Amino acid sequence: MKQLMIKEFKLSIHKFFWFIPILTGALLLIPQWVYLIAMMYFFWITIPNVYSTYNSQNDLAFCMLMPIKKEDYVKSKILSVITLELVTMLFGGVFAILNRVLYHNTNFLLDLNLAYFGVVFLMFGLFNLAFYPIYFKTAYRFGKATIVGNVVAILFALGVELLVAFIPSLNQWMKASTSQELTFRVIFLLISFLMFAGFNYIAYKISAKRFERIDL
Repeated sequence: MKQLMIKEFKLSIHKFFWFIPILTGALLLIPQWVYLIAMMYFFWITIPNVYSTYNSQNDLAFCMLMPIKKEDYVKSKILSVITLELVTMLFGGVFAILNRVLYHNTNFLLDLNLAYFGVVFLMFGLFNLAFYPIYFKTAYRFGKATIVGNVVAILFALGVELLVAFIPSLNQWMKASTSQELTFRVIFLLISFLMFAGFNYIAYKISAKRFERIDL
């Protein structure tokens, strides 16, 4: 498993995709914007290009020639994307802090605070849960899986933004700076992270079962 992860990061995933999180994070410096869009560029740029590269490199055929378990192949793909997602959020956090230092104002929609990153955890988790079980029906065609994953993520993000905009009590919980609201956001972030982990585990289990049924 360790060797598979090394292959992913050194051979399969181009170095450019480790630079993308800096660019998407920098989008959080745009004042008064729909900040969830910045994180969605991961679905629009990184995912289709990484999986297109896998196909052009015949990654599946190469890996299946090695003495590895099919479930480890699935696990390596999911873990590599999770790592990229976490790096994206890490740089997002850095630029979110810069945003607050520079502008000192609130946003009509989600603010860049702990609740925002809790929502991002859920959005990434839902995307992975939609994407991987569909992708691993073939472990080759990623178009449909990418579209479905994007639809799920966009609908979720849209729903959250609308709820924050039109429900005053939720807006208060998400944005206010009292100790009670801050405690709520910390708890929400922790729960969101656990749900993110749970969504990815479910995605892995379903994907592994489907990949086992493929006749290679």
